[in-house]
Amino acid sequence: MLVLSQAYLLTVKNPNDEELCNLVRKLQTSEIEVEVVKGVIGGEISAKIYFEYAVDTQKRYGYLLSPGEIGCALGHMEILQKIATSDEEYALVFEDDAIVYRFVESKSYLEDFLLRKAPQFVQLGRQDHLLMGVNLQGRSYKDFQDFYQILGIDLENLFGCHGYVISKSAARKLVSSLKAKIHLIDDFVIVSSILDQNYLDFFGCVIHPENFEKSLIEGERHLKSTAELSKGRLWRRILLEISRSLLHRKKRILRNMRRAVGQTRNVYTKR
Repeated sequence: MLVLSQAYLLTVKNPNDEELCNLVRKLQTSEIEVEVVKGVIGGEISAKIYFEYAVDTQKRYGYLLSPGEIGCALGHMEILQKIATSDEEYALVFEDDAIVYRFVESKSYLEDFLLRKAPQFVQLGRQDHLLMGVNLQGRSYKDFQDFYQILGIDLENLFGCHGYVISKSAARKLVSSLKAKIHLIDDFVIVSSILDQNYLDFFGCVIHPENFEKSLIEGERHLKSTAELSKGRLWRRILLEISRSLLHRKKRILRNMRRAVGQTRNVYTKR
């Protein structure tokens, strides 16, 4: 029987913060040992360290990651290093603003999924943008309700890493990658590539607060405006629809070619 018994909680809050303490207590009710990990404050990163990590991010994101984003990635990397050297087969990771509204009651269900499917990484959320009406290409598990595989290019439409389960082997891969070239921990296209798969598993048992202003950890990030996010999503959807249209057209042309070849063969056979 696989049991999730270890969780790491990334925070930039005061250790005595009431909401942080409530989150720790809620997780502990599920017989989980919680280790609180102090996040890296972006403003405290030296210029030398910042540019060592940030210089390679321009090509990927079109801008240099902010000190807060670098700090967030380094905080997750510290946790992943702990998991990579632990005795646990799987571990949980939460950010301090996660709302674990269904996690406690769904823990045994999640453990059963891990035991039977052996995934490398499970994102514990349906993601904020799924609520915005974005039509994602994915598939549900017939034997596990509310578990989904989001495929390929649609991972670009996903953001937010407030809670996830990761295996020890996957943690080792991500640590190695982050040390070589820093990236956002919720850059799911890169994460799936590092894990040598074209999808990631998602399970809706954790949500993000709607009000970012109360989230210190989000305040540490470089938050784009709603207009920028909407514009980015729009262009990704346009490009996605174009690529799908071209793929369907290619398949139709190939079908017609095969049909034409078959008819030509029939003509020569009759002769």
